[in-house]
Amino acid sequence: MTARRGAAACTVLRAIGIGVALAAAAPAAPGPGRDPLPLSDYVDPLIGTGDDDEGDTIPGPTLPAGSIHPSPNTITAATSNAGYDRAAPLSGFAQLHTQGSGGVPSYGTFLVSPQTGPLATAEAEHLSPKRDERARADGYRVTLARYGTDVEIAPAHHAALYRFTFPNSGDAHLLFDVTRKIMGELGTAGSEVTLFPEQGKIVGRVRTRHYWSPAEVDIWFVARVDAKPTAWESIAPMSAPPARRARARPRTSRCGRGGRSAARVASP
Repeated sequence: MTARRGAAACTVLRAIGIGVALAAAAPAAPGPGRDPLPLSDYVDPLIGTGDDDEGDTIPGPTLPAGSIHPSPNTITAATSNAGYDRAAPLSGFAQLHTQGSGGVPSYGTFLVSPQTGPLATAEAEHLSPKRDERARADGYRVTLARYGTDVEIAPAHHAALYRFTFPNSGDAHLLFDVTRKIMGELGTAGSEVTLFPEQGKIVGRVRTRHYWSPAEVDIWFVARVDAKPTAWESIAPMSAPPARRARARPRTSRCGRGGRSAARVASP
């Protein structure tokens, strides 16, 4: 996961890891009877998105047989089981979704919200209009107009690769909402978040509740940032206490049944 400022500060927050690779292999030169475009260019991930229960698909990119389905999320009252209304502002980007299912709203788990300025922890308070949304088979990108932040997503089989390009000035944050599900509902029977500041890593768990199955199932995630944050904190219940400086020792925050849990990372 890459968090960076604009061009003037790229050397400060230069990607340590591989960053996000959206480029595909160059297509073969067109010839007689050969289509000049790669087949992936004909894929439109926005087909089937909407709030009419007639598609319930997500616009985010996913590899065949991939275990992760990253996609933008909205929280309008009529949002389908995919968690995305094309006409609504975005609340963030969740990692697990269903496709074309309808039924009980499920997943939309582990929402990431990039923000600038004062941190907003309640989902309805950090909605952002979108600009320049582009969905392809191999990647998704959009600009969050409220925060002036560009977001790019590329899929791996078991991970989502993000790049966040923040404006050059002001505070920048990444909020991880661990216990929410589709439509911003609370879907947990318990959760925990452990911060590893020196490793730039967050480990989290939620015990799902009120999904399709009556069984309560644990879902885990690990997130790693490649730019050293200036501050970390975990929030339970969902509120915004004063920021605490990061410690080298891991810290774990646990939230009981029905509570809300989140983690916040501040970017330099």
